[in-house]
Amino acid sequence: MNKYIEIILMALFGIATFLAGISYSLKEMEKKVEVWDAKYQTIDDKVSAFTKVSDPKTIRLYVKELHSILDNMTRLGKIVESGASLDEAMIEYEREHMKLQKKVSDVLAKLNEYKSWLDKQENVIGEIIDERGGRVTSVDNSIESQERKLITILSNSKDTEKDLQEIKNTLEVLRNSKLSKYFDKEL
Repeated sequence: MNKYIEIILMALFGIATFLAGISYSLKEMEKKVEVWDAKYQTIDDKVSAFTKVSDPKTIRLYVKELHSILDNMTRLGKIVESGASLDEAMIEYEREHMKLQKKVSDVLAKLNEYKSWLDKQENVIGEIIDERGGRVTSVDNSIESQERKLITILSNSKDTEKDLQEIKNTLEVLRNSKLSKYFDKEL
């Protein structure tokens, strides 16, 4: 029976060693795969950047821009070499400047005319408001005066009403008293 146990233990030890080797190999493989993935990402980024730059449309655009820059440089070279073109451009610029200056002064003159017209209208409107405002103030004062008079009249009428009530009450007391036979029947 001892031999069977030894065989079983050896088999178990062999299987455990085999599984440990596979586990270690898989971990090492994962590390290598991570390194390869990082390198792949770097290479992929560089390839996509190169693809973007090497796109025919992009190249055409860059070439067109370069031609435009070269044309501008050629024109500038010609202008520098022949100062006449620059003089003509300056004369044309001065003419345009004079025309614009004239237009601006015309517009400013019109604006000044409109401003003076608006000032006159503002004065007229102010006078109308002042005139009407005085009337409104006098009407307001008159209304307030009438209100005060009405309040006075109402308060006086309330006082009079109280006095009349007191007189009625007194007459009623007199009618019900023993002295009523001495007064006229009209009480």
